[in-house]
Amino acid sequence: EATPTSFTGGTPPGVGAGAIQIEGFEIIHQLEVTSFGATFLARQVLMDRTVVLKTIETGPETDETTLRRFMREAKAGGKLAHPQIVELYDVNEQDGVLYLVTEYVEGYNLGKVLSERNGQPLPAGPTLRVLFQIGEALAHAHAKSIIHRDVRPHHVLVRAKDHLAKLQGFALAKNLQRAISVITADGESLGTPYYMPPEQVRSAKDADERSDLYAWAATTYHCLSGRLPLESR
Repeated sequence: EATPTSFTGGTPPGVGAGAIQIEGFEIIHQLEVTSFGATFLARQVLMDRTVVLKTIETGPETDETTLRRFMREAKAGGKLAHPQIVELYDVNEQDGVLYLVTEYVEGYNLGKVLSERNGQPLPAGPTLRVLFQIGEALAHAHAKSIIHRDVRPHHVLVRAKDHLAKLQGFALAKNLQRAISVITADGESLGTPYYMPPEQVRSAKDADERSDLYAWAATTYHCLSGRLPLESR
């Protein structure tokens, strides 16, 4: 069966094992550096499994909002257990470094696939099957009163061996059971603009389940047309 792309494997660019030391983990290589911190591919020694290690160093200069969003991802992940959501294994702290341990999905990232295709649409059949699975992930999150608020192709992973799709990236998640958000100020816009509904652009506090559905539909449009839902001017 055709898939949107084949997984090429290999070692992504990044630093080696000397970059960070977390007890119980062997760092394989760095995957990326974001505004939240560094992410590594690692081996969890005790469980003898490959995992993704997301880290953020804490200190006097650490932005409090970044810390809260890091912990928000941990709390959201702890509430969600579903085959189509990247599994959270652990959250902990060592020597001033907060870290999340999550499932490693050996496969491809839908957003990176789109970038590589330079505006060419993805095959409709397998892509719709992937996005249907992401819809199931969102339905589960919504049933737990969790709103993702950043659904986009780069947060969709697809496992190479069986084409199982998984949703990641809950750093901007919102818990609808809380009357007041400790993360979002009135009028603050959070998310990725190309996939955000108008109410979320005005204020992320207004986002609800419908906002995730809009972002899911915008993601679907991008995948099947090869074009962004909104063109920049």
